[in-house]
Amino acid sequence: MSATIPANGLGGLAGSGIELGKTGPRGEPVCKRVKCKRMRDLNKNQLCGGHSCPVPGCPESKSSSDDICEVHTQARTLPLPKGWACAVIEDKIPVYLDSKKFVAQYSYPGAKGEAALKSTSKKRTEKPKKGYPAVYFIAPQPENMPADWEQFAAVPPKMDDKDNVLAPMLVYFNTKMGTMQASDPRPPPEDQDPLPAGWRKGFDVDGDVFYIDDNSGMMTYDNPCLVDQPTPSAAIRASLPARDMSRRRQSTRKAKVTWTIGALDVDAFGALDQVLSFPDDIPECVRNKTHNRYMDIIPNPSSVVKLPEIGGNPETTYINANYVRSHDEDAKTYIAAQGPLPATLDHFWRMIWLDRVHIIVMLTGLLEQGKVKCERYWPAHDDPPMTFAGITVTNTGVKSYPGYAVSNLKVASGHESYHLYHFFYTGWPDHGIPRTPSGLIYTDDIINLLRHMQEYNRRQKEPRPPILVHCSAGIGRTGTLIALDHAMHMLENNCAADPLGIIAGIRKDRCALVQHTNQYEYLHEACLRYAEIANRVIKIAGTEHFGEKAVEAGVDLAELRQKEKAEAQARMQAASSRGGRQRLLTGSQINGEIRLRATYRGEQLKFVDIDGDGTMDWREAQMQGMSREAFDALDGNKDGVVTLAEFKEFLSKGAPGSS
Repeated sequence: MSATIPANGLGGLAGSGIELGKTGPRGEPVCKRVKCKRMRDLNKNQLCGGHSCPVPGCPESKSSSDDICEVHTQARTLPLPKGWACAVIEDKIPVYLDSKKFVAQYSYPGAKGEAALKSTSKKRTEKPKKGYPAVYFIAPQPENMPADWEQFAAVPPKMDDKDNVLAPMLVYFNTKMGTMQASDPRPPPEDQDPLPAGWRKGFDVDGDVFYIDDNSGMMTYDNPCLVDQPTPSAAIRASLPARDMSRRRQSTRKAKVTWTIGALDVDAFGALDQVLSFPDDIPECVRNKTHNRYMDIIPNPSSVVKLPEIGGNPETTYINANYVRSHDEDAKTYIAAQGPLPATLDHFWRMIWLDRVHIIVMLTGLLEQGKVKCERYWPAHDDPPMTFAGITVTNTGVKSYPGYAVSNLKVASGHESYHLYHFFYTGWPDHGIPRTPSGLIYTDDIINLLRHMQEYNRRQKEPRPPILVHCSAGIGRTGTLIALDHAMHMLENNCAADPLGIIAGIRKDRCALVQHTNQYEYLHEACLRYAEIANRVIKIAGTEHFGEKAVEAGVDLAELRQKEKAEAQARMQAASSRGGRQRLLTGSQINGEIRLRATYRGEQLKFVDIDGDGTMDWREAQMQGMSREAFDALDGNKDGVVTLAEFKEFLSKGAPGSS
């Protein structure tokens, strides 16, 4: 077939007699699948998440046999010019790659390249180095890209036997900073309802949507935007492929040394104490969002970084950062900090100067999902120096490595100066973990970054200054990297590491380090991968637990999935009929509330809304060690969840031992 598809994605195929889609009586897209069993998005009253072709610019309907329209299904097989290839983004969207000009386009370029598009990028086109991803400018660019941002398709080098070399993922280039990141800087579409904090979507083996609570690891078919208390699914986890330790890759050299790694235990991780601090643990003048990105992430007063006071102003002594111990209990090996806010840039650099920090590891993008995650605090290589609190920062050079970049920063104040290394890892999404284009957990780049960081750190004179690690809030990604550095040292020195024990230890210094279950799973996977790289025999200590109720042997998983989906459908239908979730607060309400605490018959109680839905359920209460008796006392209307209003009412009534 030699049909030409112009820029809008349509062309000769559009009039070929192929039925491209139907509409219902009100003009709405109608599923062509016979007796479609995919779950409806009740929030939007749509079928199966919508039926338009996901290829940008294409107005056609999905086909009856694919997730894209017939036009683009057929387009995958059309002849291409020399040097071009057709790849697939997000497992379904075809994109054409020009390996000569490094341009990617969704429209068919023509058999001879007559419809090829040109790059308008400000980024200099260059061939990738060995082991580095190739990046292709997306032409045309999405209309809603923020200023100074460009979208690219990155084709990583072959990572493992399961990854196709042509499996691009979308990445985003900041033309001012000269940095690339995996997180989309654009805000979510207006018609896309945001999930509660810590929740994300997944797709089961049938292609249907389910929901993952990264705070607890729970998987459910209940939409958390609708259902107050989602019901965990037993079928989702059981349908996932089991981890086969016997098939993990080993070097061609025969491994002789055994490394013991603690078992992955999601239940035990969920039961770990978050070791939370509260606003009254910090000076009253800084109990605000000017100095704290989130009012529920407060530094531990016993390990907080204290700055010298200026002009008798106690505000100048505060920064939301903690010293964190090393694997051998050295109390000031790391500084875990939130990403600087506009009002804390001076505090941030005063802290760096105070401790003569020589290494900074940054694990967040500046802009993610339309939200500023971190203020820019260092200049790009070609930019003039920046000055904070009398400290001048100059970028003397940047080197790029797979997954991260290292800037050499000269820091000067008065007649003193020194150089520090700024590691900027850009592939770690907020609340998520780095993955390959095919969705597998990918740890190689972060392991390489840590080995690189350790090499630089060994050059420092004893006693070595602390390593500053930060993301946005300074607990999730930050804690995972620090915990992995612990584990790598312990495996090298003791041939054993227990990720759970490491997390429990570092949380004594800063609350909630390693925030989500998927970050804990990432840490565990990184330990296994590091043992592979080191050519060690791997021994797992203990039994793995994933948090969901086990499925009995002999149960038909396909039948169980359909049963759970039907039950979830009924729960969501009932919730939708009464207006959806009743207790869902806005992000500003959640972040604006201060976590409360009380005592009940000698037991300390805390109102801790871990998943950001504005309530505390029994699962969240259990995670902080609350007794059932105390929870029931707080739950005034006995509906199984405690609202902030109920907690405040409990305090106002002067319950036994409350404060």
